[in-house]
Amino acid sequence: MSDFQSYPSWVMPIDKVLEDLNVNLSSGLSDEEAEQRRIKYGYNELEKKPHTPLWKLVLEQFDDHLVKILLLAAFISFVLAFLEEGFEAGFQSFVEPIVILLILILNAFVGIWQESNAEAALEALKDLQSETACVRRNGKQVSDLPSRELVPGDVILLHVGDRVPADCRLVELRTATVLIDQASLTGESVSVQKITDCVADEHCELQSKENMIFAGTAVSSGSCVAIVVQIGMSTEMGKIQSQLQEASMEDDDTPLKKKLDAFGELLAQIIFWICVLVWLINWNQFLTITRKSPVVLENGELHEEKNLSFLTAFPYEISFNFMKATYYFKIAVALAVAAIPEGLPAVITTCLALGTRTMAKKNAIVRKLPSVETLGCTSVICSDKTGTLTTNQMSVVRFVTIADGGAGSRTFSVSGHTYNPADGCVEEMVVMGEEDRSVRSGGVGSVLAGGAVQPSNDQVARGGGINEDRSVHSIHSSNISSRSISGISPNRSRYDEADNGTEVNSHHLHNSPLEGGRGQGLDANLCVLMECAAVCNEAALECKNGLFRAVGAPTEAALLVLVEKLLGGSGGSAASSSSTITTLRNQRLHTPQEHPMPFVAALRAHLPVNALLEFSRDRKSMSVLISPLSDAPNVLYVKGAAECVLERCSKALLPNGQAITLTPTLRKEILASIELMADSALRCLALAYKPHLDASLSSYDKSPTHPARTILENMANYAAVESDLTFLGLAGLQDPPRPEVAAAIAECKLAGIRVMVITGDNKKTAEAVCRSIGVFPPQTKQQKQSLDGAKRDVKEGRKKELQEEEEEEENAFSFTGRDFMALPKDKQLEILATAPALCVSRAEPRHKHDIVKLLKALGEITAMTGDGVNDAPALKLADIGIAMGISGTEVAKEASDMVLSDDNFSSIVTAVAEGRSIYNNMKAFIRYMISSNIGEVASIFLTSALGLPEGLIPVQLLWVNLVTDGPPATALGFNKPDPDIMTKAPRSSDESLVTPWVFLRYMIVGSYVGIATVGAFVSWYLFEDFFGIHLAGDGHSTVTWQQLRHWRTCREWSVLGAGVNESSLSTLAFSPNSFTTVTGQVIGPFTNDPCSYFEGPGKIKASTLSLSVLVVIEMLNALNALSEDNSLFKVAPWTNPWLLAAITMSITLHAVILYVPMLANIFAIVPLSAPEWALVLLWSVPVLLIDEVLKLLGRCHNAAVERRGKRKAKKVADEETRKRKKDE
Repeated sequence: MSDFQSYPSWVMPIDKVLEDLNVNLSSGLSDEEAEQRRIKYGYNELEKKPHTPLWKLVLEQFDDHLVKILLLAAFISFVLAFLEEGFEAGFQSFVEPIVILLILILNAFVGIWQESNAEAALEALKDLQSETACVRRNGKQVSDLPSRELVPGDVILLHVGDRVPADCRLVELRTATVLIDQASLTGESVSVQKITDCVADEHCELQSKENMIFAGTAVSSGSCVAIVVQIGMSTEMGKIQSQLQEASMEDDDTPLKKKLDAFGELLAQIIFWICVLVWLINWNQFLTITRKSPVVLENGELHEEKNLSFLTAFPYEISFNFMKATYYFKIAVALAVAAIPEGLPAVITTCLALGTRTMAKKNAIVRKLPSVETLGCTSVICSDKTGTLTTNQMSVVRFVTIADGGAGSRTFSVSGHTYNPADGCVEEMVVMGEEDRSVRSGGVGSVLAGGAVQPSNDQVARGGGINEDRSVHSIHSSNISSRSISGISPNRSRYDEADNGTEVNSHHLHNSPLEGGRGQGLDANLCVLMECAAVCNEAALECKNGLFRAVGAPTEAALLVLVEKLLGGSGGSAASSSSTITTLRNQRLHTPQEHPMPFVAALRAHLPVNALLEFSRDRKSMSVLISPLSDAPNVLYVKGAAECVLERCSKALLPNGQAITLTPTLRKEILASIELMADSALRCLALAYKPHLDASLSSYDKSPTHPARTILENMANYAAVESDLTFLGLAGLQDPPRPEVAAAIAECKLAGIRVMVITGDNKKTAEAVCRSIGVFPPQTKQQKQSLDGAKRDVKEGRKKELQEEEEEEENAFSFTGRDFMALPKDKQLEILATAPALCVSRAEPRHKHDIVKLLKALGEITAMTGDGVNDAPALKLADIGIAMGISGTEVAKEASDMVLSDDNFSSIVTAVAEGRSIYNNMKAFIRYMISSNIGEVASIFLTSALGLPEGLIPVQLLWVNLVTDGPPATALGFNKPDPDIMTKAPRSSDESLVTPWVFLRYMIVGSYVGIATVGAFVSWYLFEDFFGIHLAGDGHSTVTWQQLRHWRTCREWSVLGAGVNESSLSTLAFSPNSFTTVTGQVIGPFTNDPCSYFEGPGKIKASTLSLSVLVVIEMLNALNALSEDNSLFKVAPWTNPWLLAAITMSITLHAVILYVPMLANIFAIVPLSAPEWALVLLWSVPVLLIDEVLKLLGRCHNAAVERRGKRKAKKVADEETRKRKKDE
């Protein structure tokens, strides 16, 4: 064989496969041939992607606009601090660059940690590979050959529990059946039976390759021989790894990162131009250009030339002051520090981390922080079916038996969706005759204490009985046997053989350990049916930590749960239950770990199995030969595919214990029930028994010399043994939808989120689940009326026609993975863009991956759920990959962004609501922090533009941005979600964080913050009393506005013409007074350098006032951020107590640096007196009023937009109505 990678072995006969692979089945490969093939094809292992070097990961963390600006600001600040004062400079000069660098290093470490975890999914795949394999080599069996040494053509042997080491073609079944659990690869909810026959379609999906077993799957039943055809990266598992690596390369930034990057780029441009503008405004302070006009001799005198052009007016005298240039450069740096919200990354990380804690309490564990915000803009949820929308626990949801007299059937519904028998009960629904197959909703009885079937209240009111249309049969005492129970079965007497009836062999039912259970209300048919379900069954239930789980086949475990529900329903009184029944019920209630299925155990003890006739593909059934503990003869119980078992039935057991002939009419009735279950996508099993066996089988006692031994050892005899059966009933099983999923789907639709189901299960099952949970649109009124008409119409042709119409409409949103991917790409995009819902069944891993890629190309924010290895590539590629915590594989969990600890779809919807709330809160604190930063920028800009002394130094701005603003910003993340948060359509992923209106609000509020900060600074220099607040108590000197603006010329104020008008400045030398602080500290004197009154220690009080106004005003601004548009009178501050606590903390921290001398020296501030605090409040409080006015304008604007939208929608609706009427 030249190329095994694309070899379609599933369509080849076994002989052809052996020939192509050049291998002998009995001897396997020789060591020499195996070595040659290993050289050619390599080892059977998954490739490992080279790790990204640490240095590259580090550099990637600094590839961000905001980070680059902060790095530049830190570098420049460090250089300036060093150049001005050298290494002996105080700690204060270096605080700013050191803190900035520490923040950036911390963020880099967090980013590297996340990057390292992201690739762990590829490593987890290797855990699914088998370590050893049992192989035939050189004609001998090697039981522990390392799996990595397997090559194409190796003959391997597999047994129960083995993990398949490579993709193999099945060539020999060593047991009657071989079941493979390939749920993690294909998503199928039950183990798949494998065959050796060829598959006709070369291009079929994985699920249809029934003669192939795939690497990473497990043998759940049987043993077999197979030939390795693909190894390593050529296996289906290897293809998944390739897709996973591809998805890693295509991993896009989250919407939040994109928005923050765009915001950082915009901020960088704004900062750059503001810095340039500051330099342009003050260029004449450090650069002087003087033109010297040439002189000419005129009339013997020297005169300046007046009429020279600009180009001829040479030379120019240029003077540059380096110290002043450095000063304004520092102002530009301070401006950059003020404009950049250094605390924003930390606050965002904190908010997202707090959000993850909240979501974890709601069963959604977030692995990657940005995913919290991405959830908020999710527009499509692609959900797996098994285990997410359903419970992944098979349950009997319906069972059917023959009605009294053989006139039709009676159908019981079973509630509950787990393996816990206490979860749900049994209800008798209807009795359906051949005239009407409709199921009526009224009069549903329920199973009460101890499994006694009782009528519901409305049935009692109607008086019971069979209605004239024979469709509804109410339950009362005449329908339920109240005879004494033996073995949970009535002590059945022998009935007369009337109406072609035969007697029931009841000897084996005597002397049960449950003797005396009078009043259970179980008729003979139900009793034998439960016996069959309990003993013709190889599964078991177990309970660990309060959770029930299946041991063995899920379908068989579901039958055990049915037995426990019917026989041991909770509740009940002593009057209606025997002591044994009560004891068994209490065992399961109080000690479920030791007694998870006490009724089944009691039945199995009373009815031990003598022989097991195992399942075979040709008869599609299994049976057990039981030997009652009494002297009664053996009885055969049979369970299998409904049509196959029914075909071998000749009688049917009635509720009164009478076995009647299975007439064609009754057989047709049972087939109609089977068809009804199939239409509901239920897996239908039939149960039957054979009370009259031939002499050899009826007396078989496991003796090796017994005559029946030869019959039981030959599987070819099983069909004859399972003949002439008595039909007991049908059981309809399904993996039921989780009860809370339907409401979650409805909530998704209300929130504008489309749900698409992508599953590996078959199409009919997937469609039935979609219908039951509301994924598909509900029927219109006209459709319902047509359907009701069809039910009244007995003509089968009309019913079939309407059913085809319904299926055709539903099929517009339902495809198999193969059919969907066969469509042209433009058609695929059209369906994904317009379909209100979608169901893709029989989906392979590449189908899920490609669908997610198409949705992302449409601009959808896609959340993808999954639990299997097959889901990992799509989980990695999706904007939000959501893995299942209970049933999910480690591969899926490592590839995901979020893990559901309860495997529940409704938890996703809860997480989406939480994500939306977090985003709104994030916008609130970003709005708060940016408006505060704009205030800082405005303060520095005004100071520079007006020529005032520097009010705030960089270390003070850094303190405000990191420490003082941090707690309130974080507390805004605790804002309560809006009540209508899940009634709004998902926001666009490219929605800007800063809309034009928000930016205008930033500018208005920020401008006032800047004005107030500068205003407090100026007030201290200009006024002794300001609006009734006495400020001169500290003894400081006041100056005029013009003096303050020209403070750098203070040394020249004693000389007229020093660049200032004579009327504005004093002609006397300027000598400011010393002043004191509230603690008695004296600041001054300033006789040697009067200009130091406006810089250094002289401005310390004014600078403190300016800083305090900034802190207080930002605390009030945090209250404004509680709601984007709602007034503080509507959303009161105490709605978020965390914010009040954070504001208190920030004010306390500010007071600490004010009143602790060591800290006050670092930040160049002094304590304030009561009048000075009053001045701070005077300048701060108006920010509340300003924002209230802006919120009012915002509400008016939103209302106007909403009115316009309603008018437009009404106009469109009216136009459509007129058009429809015109067409009619």
